[in-house]
Amino acid sequence: MNKPAVILLSMVVATVWAQDLSWTPWFDRDDPADGGDYEDFTSLQRDYFGQICENPKAMEVQTRDGVPANKTSQKFTSDTLPLGFICENKKQNGSQMCLDYKVRFLCPREYSGGCWSRWFDRDDPEGEGDFESLDDLLKENTGEICAVPIDFVAQTVKGISPSSTGEIFVKNNCTAGLVCKNSNQNDEFCEDYKLKFKCPPEFCKARECWTDWFNRDTVPGTGDYEDVPNLLISYPGKICANRLAIEARTTTGIPAAETGEIFSRNDPTEGLKCNNKDQVNKKSCSDYEVRFKCPNEFCEARRIGGCWTKWFNRDEPTGTGDFEDVDSIYKANPGAMCTNATNIEARRSSDKMPASVTGEVFFRYNTNYGFACKITDQADYTCDDYEVRFRCPPSACPLMDSSS
Repeated sequence: MNKPAVILLSMVVATVWAQDLSWTPWFDRDDPADGGDYEDFTSLQRDYFGQICENPKAMEVQTRDGVPANKTSQKFTSDTLPLGFICENKKQNGSQMCLDYKVRFLCPREYSGGCWSRWFDRDDPEGEGDFESLDDLLKENTGEICAVPIDFVAQTVKGISPSSTGEIFVKNNCTAGLVCKNSNQNDEFCEDYKLKFKCPPEFCKARECWTDWFNRDTVPGTGDYEDVPNLLISYPGKICANRLAIEARTTTGIPAAETGEIFSRNDPTEGLKCNNKDQVNKKSCSDYEVRFKCPNEFCEARRIGGCWTKWFNRDEPTGTGDFEDVDSIYKANPGAMCTNATNIEARRSSDKMPASVTGEVFFRYNTNYGFACKITDQADYTCDDYEVRFRCPPSACPLMDSSS
């Protein structure tokens, strides 16, 4: 009776072994307090730089307590690839909120041999063409791309590969980037392209985002408590909200795992807690210090400085679409918007869902133009109503109301 299931399981195991696949660590980038739990693939790749492959073979979802998602009876907007996992509070029964979920992915082992950058779209094809050259991208995005990438991917902003557009390129490789001149095309106009780059392991390791070491407590008393709530109070702004990992060591440099001591907690969610009463032979806890691994955007924001603007929603999706362009926002919000933004975020205004997981196609989504959704690009001929915010350089921050 059970033989077919055994055969199927054996085939899955054999396939995983043959392709040399392995599961990633568990990822938990969001909490369900604000609209739901959004463990969408695009945001996870951004927050966990280089740790997730481009095209996972499978995804697994559990609550943080280890209960499989399909055993919770909750309703999900998405629980499959390529979108990832999305649970919206408004879809649950009564006043019930989504549980807090974690996800992991089945990826090739060789993916550890490098890591991918985020997507870059520095230019629009107006003027002479679309110039996404590596030299320019390196200058404008210091530290985000390695000087000598080992691979790259180029697409139009709508997800079409360059080879499918039939266009002619001046440059189109991982060492130079992509350059398309309008004058070389039959219709005298290039598509709008975006690029991302794969970098070698040494670059990926150096780019990991770790906080400083923190030591807020000393041992006298009941133990040593380097717990997150108190650390956040003692070191405001120095610890990220979405902590990915924790490292703990004694103040003399011995890793916590090598001390032989017992911890009631040692995780990135709550921090480290060592109780004297839990130690053998009435020994007191050592004096510990901890640090946390954070999403790369946390370190990038601290490195380049700057600030986020408030959220803007200047247009409604009536007419031809929803257009949240920089020029119009700047004119309508004097003193609250800069002209030289370094990053942009867009979300649906009704439920704060990230734009990247709504399933809609965007005509523009970059710091040069802003954000645009055209109804003619959508399958249902309608756009959602979006709001946007921008990261501005430090020089602009004192002039702005940057409340979000």
